[in-house]
Amino acid sequence: MRLSARATPTLLLALGLAGVLIHSAARFALKATIAVMASYFIYTMLDWPGIRTAVVTCFFVALGSLGETMHKLTLRIGGALIGGAAALLSIVYVLPQMTDIGQLALLIAAMTASEISHRICTAAAQ
Repeated sequence: MRLSARATPTLLLALGLAGVLIHSAARFALKATIAVMASYFIYTMLDWPGIRTAVVTCFFVALGSLGETMHKLTLRIGGALIGGAAALLSIVYVLPQMTDIGQLALLIAAMTASEISHRICTAAAQ
């Protein structure tokens, strides 16, 4: 099968773009793999299995550009800090005042409702 002179540059351009896409995907996969292996190595060497979610975080925040990744990482760490602070304040100030399971259920429902409303607002913004 003989290609026409007109089809050859288009074909070469398509093959070149495919090569660039494969190259960028391979670079992305390599960077994500290095990040996962580094976090796995750190929590294994520290013998701290409580932070094994660091590996999952690498997968969640791995995006196409450094700016996107840092933004999502900042949101994830900020959310964890705010959630931890809310849990600590609830344990210190609210739980000692509770006397039955209904009050505990109300606290859990309030925390869950605040998280659900945040997720709905986030989904609407996208």
